[in-house]
Amino acid sequence: MQTRVKIAIAGVVALVLAGLLALAAPVILPFLPERVQAAVGGTIETVPGTVKELFAATGLGEHEARGRVVTHAEVDDEYVIAAKIWPWELPEGWGFPKNRGVQDAPGAHWNGMGVAGAFSKWARASLGAVKDGRLAPDAANRLLDEVEDATLTLLDAGVLSDRRFVSQSVTPLRP
Repeated sequence: MQTRVKIAIAGVVALVLAGLLALAAPVILPFLPERVQAAVGGTIETVPGTVKELFAATGLGEHEARGRVVTHAEVDDEYVIAAKIWPWELPEGWGFPKNRGVQDAPGAHWNGMGVAGAFSKWARASLGAVKDGRLAPDAANRLLDEVEDATLTLLDAGVLSDRRFVSQSVTPLRP
């Protein structure tokens, strides 16, 4: 009889722990490495589009849309839209995590933040693939060219603001 009670208690404890983990996952997930986030939540299927399509789909192609205040949910939606049609080459075997992994924060959210978030995840993965030495030299240079092109394009569109990113993060990785 004692064995059954112990098994029942263990089952209840496991169920409670699983429930607590499920409740805590949205809070914990953003702090986990990107690979873990993608493994837990999956990745977005990307069918590459063009820069023009990216801007049109996210409202960044319209001058009056820039600087528009949006909700946190709209930023998340914009991230997913951008990831689905990302116009630049993805690192081999990598995909955008389904969840942007950013909790809502006080303050204004702006149109373009979802695209900037997609750029950040993609650029980190791309530069990481080059740093890890997983790529042949020509593939590494092609990916670095993609990151540089994306950076300059998004800087010109007002989506990014760090004009030193290429010189500080891309250039040092070139042979």
